[in-house]
Amino acid sequence: MNIKVKKCFLNSCLSVLSLIVIGGNCKNKRNIQAEEKGFHTAPDYRHPHYTPEAFKEMLVPKSPKAITSFRKKLETRQAKWLANGSVKEPYEIWSAYRSEVLQKLEAQGLEALTNYYNSWGSLIKEPTEANEEQMIEAAKKLRADIQAQQALEKFARDTYNSLENTRLTEPILSYFDYFYFILSKSEYKLHHTIKKIHFNLKEWKKDKRPSGLQLWSSIKKAHAKRIKASPTLQYKENLSSIEESLKRVDQLADNPYSLTCKDMQETLPNGLKKLDTFLNDEIQEVKDKDDIKSLNTYRKLIDIS
Repeated sequence: MNIKVKKCFLNSCLSVLSLIVIGGNCKNKRNIQAEEKGFHTAPDYRHPHYTPEAFKEMLVPKSPKAITSFRKKLETRQAKWLANGSVKEPYEIWSAYRSEVLQKLEAQGLEALTNYYNSWGSLIKEPTEANEEQMIEAAKKLRADIQAQQALEKFARDTYNSLENTRLTEPILSYFDYFYFILSKSEYKLHHTIKKIHFNLKEWKKDKRPSGLQLWSSIKKAHAKRIKASPTLQYKENLSSIEESLKRVDQLADNPYSLTCKDMQETLPNGLKKLDTFLNDEIQEVKDKDDIKSLNTYRKLIDIS
């Protein structure tokens, strides 16, 4: 092989090698960028674990023993519930929940279901042994009714599948307040959290202060360069998350019962965590600016922990 051919061959090998190296570097860079984006845009929330079976168990206790246990808890805990003075009567809470949540199930006209929920209401109204026996008997008939069981299973599945978009209305939240209290479980905090945020935001609005969304809009204009350079907010997904969360917060200011499960479990935590990262970790040098201080103060009104 003469020198020219060798040189040509060597150059071609080097060219191929450089293309491989450059290509590999580009691929590595893309991988690193994708990893960084994945890290900064990862959702900051965790859904509670539910199953259709769990919903069915909430609608119909598993056994006579469970009904007896429920009656005893009603007997001992109901007076403590009423001692608060500012709460609704248990039967009123149950009736509102039944009317809103179970109406679709009962609309099928299945006698076993209607009798069962009538007996549940009677037990809540008067937790006597006689009403306990009536509910146990109604539950037996319900379990023996194939059509009613199929309706229950479908209702539980449908409830599970539509959970994210279920609006957290006053009857639903009040019933869970009461239900958790009677069962002596850890306090059901969601209703209290929503009411507290609503109260805080209503007071803020009463003072004619700008909403969180208005403050954020002002900050985006005033600190556009910082936002563009932000490790968190360089991604449009995170900007969108913040804006969506602040929109939901504005809704809470007007109506405490306007949000869905998804809003409270996903949209708010995700967007507000991204906002916190930007305000607390990425723009310390301008933290004393009026717009930043105002949004930080506003943010403290929204405690969803």
